[in-house]
Amino acid sequence: MEIKVGSSVVWYVRQAQAEPHTATFVFDKNTMLNGFLVSNPTVFSPAIIDSTGVTKIYPPNSSLTITGTEKYVNSGWMYPKGPLPGSSNTFSVTFQKAGTYNYQCLSHPWMTGQVVVK
Repeated sequence: MEIKVGSSVVWYVRQAQAEPHTATFVFDKNTMLNGFLVSNPTVFSPAIIDSTGVTKIYPPNSSLTITGTEKYVNSGWMYPKGPLPGSSNTFSVTFQKAGTYNYQCLSHPWMTGQVVVK
Protein backbone atom coordinates (compact mmCIF):
# COMPACT_ATOMS: atom_id res chain seq x y z
CA MET A 1 0.00 0.00 0.00
CA GLU A 2 1.05 3.62 -0.49
CA ILE A 3 0.46 6.38 2.07
CA LYS A 4 1.62 9.90 2.86
CA VAL A 5 4.16 10.81 5.57
CA GLY A 6 2.35 11.19 8.89
CA SER A 7 -0.38 8.71 7.95
CA SER A 8 -1.22 5.52 9.83
CA VAL A 9 -1.91 1.93 8.82
CA VAL A 10 -4.05 -0.37 10.96
CA TRP A 11 -3.78 -4.16 10.89
CA TYR A 12 -6.55 -6.26 12.38
CA VAL A 13 -7.37 -9.92 12.74
CA ARG A 14 -10.70 -11.16 11.44
CA GLN A 15 -12.89 -12.98 13.93
CA ALA A 16 -12.70 -16.26 11.96
CA GLN A 17 -8.88 -16.33 12.11
CA ALA A 18 -7.68 -18.99 14.57
CA GLU A 19 -3.89 -18.62 14.27
CA PRO A 20 -1.71 -15.84 15.70
CA HIS A 21 -0.21 -13.30 13.32
CA THR A 22 2.23 -10.41 13.61
CA ALA A 23 3.11 -7.34 11.60
CA THR A 24 6.87 -7.18 12.11
CA PHE A 25 9.31 -4.66 10.66
CA VAL A 26 12.98 -5.66 10.90
CA PHE A 27 15.28 -2.77 9.99
CA ASP A 28 18.45 -4.25 11.51
CA LYS A 29 18.93 -7.94 10.70
CA ASN A 30 21.28 -8.24 13.71
CA THR A 31 18.25 -8.06 16.01
CA MET A 32 17.03 -11.42 14.66
CA LEU A 33 18.48 -14.92 14.89
CA ASN A 34 16.65 -17.75 13.15
CA GLY A 35 13.46 -15.68 13.12
CA PHE A 36 13.59 -14.77 16.82
CA LEU A 37 14.59 -11.61 18.59
CA VAL A 38 18.14 -11.92 19.89
CA SER A 39 17.35 -9.96 23.06
CA ASN A 40 13.94 -11.56 23.75
CA PRO A 41 12.88 -14.64 21.76
CA THR A 42 9.23 -14.51 22.82
CA VAL A 43 7.79 -11.05 22.31
CA PHE A 44 4.04 -11.52 22.57
CA SER A 45 3.28 -7.81 23.09
CA PRO A 46 3.87 -4.89 20.73
CA ALA A 47 7.50 -3.79 20.91
CA ILE A 48 10.07 -1.42 19.47
CA ILE A 49 13.85 -1.83 19.59
CA ASP A 50 15.27 1.67 19.23
CA SER A 51 18.50 2.73 17.55
CA THR A 52 20.49 2.14 20.76
CA GLY A 53 19.18 -1.42 21.18
CA VAL A 54 16.75 -0.63 24.00
CA THR A 55 13.54 -2.65 23.84
CA LYS A 56 10.27 -1.03 24.87
CA ILE A 57 7.20 -3.22 25.33
CA TYR A 58 3.73 -1.72 24.79
CA PRO A 59 0.25 -2.84 25.86
CA PRO A 60 -2.02 -4.84 23.52
CA ASN A 61 -3.68 -2.98 20.63
CA SER A 62 -1.07 -0.23 20.71
CA SER A 63 -0.57 2.55 18.20
CA LEU A 64 3.16 2.94 17.52
CA THR A 65 5.17 5.45 15.50
CA ILE A 66 8.03 4.65 13.14
CA THR A 67 10.44 7.58 12.93
CA GLY A 68 13.02 5.84 10.74
CA THR A 69 15.59 5.19 13.48
CA GLU A 70 14.18 1.91 14.86
CA LYS A 71 15.88 -1.46 14.54
CA TYR A 72 12.68 -3.46 14.98
CA VAL A 73 8.94 -2.83 15.36
CA ASN A 74 6.51 -5.64 16.18
CA SER A 75 2.74 -5.83 16.69
CA GLY A 76 2.97 -8.67 19.18
CA TRP A 77 0.78 -11.70 18.63
CA MET A 78 -2.58 -10.77 17.19
CA TYR A 79 -5.61 -13.02 17.63
CA PRO A 80 -9.32 -12.42 17.18
CA LYS A 81 -10.79 -10.69 20.21
CA GLY A 82 -10.92 -12.95 23.22
CA PRO A 83 -8.95 -16.20 22.71
CA LEU A 84 -5.72 -15.25 24.46
CA PRO A 85 -5.76 -12.75 27.33
CA GLY A 86 -3.29 -9.94 26.74
CA SER A 87 -3.01 -10.45 22.98
CA SER A 88 -3.81 -7.77 20.44
CA ASN A 89 -6.46 -7.90 17.75
CA THR A 90 -5.41 -4.60 16.14
CA PHE A 91 -2.12 -2.82 15.56
CA SER A 92 -1.57 0.70 14.27
CA VAL A 93 1.60 2.34 12.98
CA THR A 94 2.11 6.00 12.07
CA PHE A 95 4.94 6.52 9.59
CA GLN A 96 6.94 9.73 10.12
CA LYS A 97 9.57 9.27 7.39
CA ALA A 98 9.30 8.61 3.67
CA GLY A 99 10.56 5.25 2.49
CA THR A 100 9.64 1.67 1.75
CA TYR A 101 8.82 -0.45 4.80
CA ASN A 102 8.72 -4.22 4.38
CA TYR A 103 7.01 -6.34 7.00
CA GLN A 104 6.21 -9.99 7.63
CA CYS A 105 4.35 -12.25 9.99
CA LEU A 106 6.80 -13.97 12.35
CA SER A 107 4.42 -16.94 12.69
CA HIS A 108 4.11 -17.26 8.90
CA PRO A 109 7.26 -15.79 7.27
CA TRP A 110 5.81 -16.23 3.77
CA MET A 111 3.12 -13.66 4.68
CA THR A 112 4.71 -10.36 3.73
CA GLY A 113 3.67 -6.84 2.84
CA GLN A 114 5.04 -3.43 2.06
CA VAL A 115 4.11 0.11 3.03
CA VAL A 116 5.44 2.84 0.73
CA VAL A 117 5.48 6.22 2.45
CA LYS A 118 5.78 9.33 0.25
